[in-house]
Amino acid sequence: MKRKTSAIVSFVCAVSLCAAVIAPQAMAAQNASPKYKAEVPEAILTPAKVETKLLGNFEFFDGMPNKATVGPPANWLSAYSQSKA
Repeated sequence: MKRKTSAIVSFVCAVSLCAAVIAPQAMAAQNASPKYKAEVPEAILTPAKVETKLLGNFEFFDGMPNKATVGPPANWLSAYSQSKA
């Protein structure tokens, strides 16, 4: 029983020591700015919203269209390619 308790105490001490060493480093990494941060020119950024006359409004987040934005252009392209056949 004494050996088991000693093992548990050793394990708890080891975990506590690891947490004390790793936690400050992890918190510092979260607060630090990246070493390389590209400055993207405004001319090539995707806007959050694009208004079109033919297909309606398109909405983007981080350059990716949302689900409602993907449908109309895909449907239009499908109909257009079918009319050319």
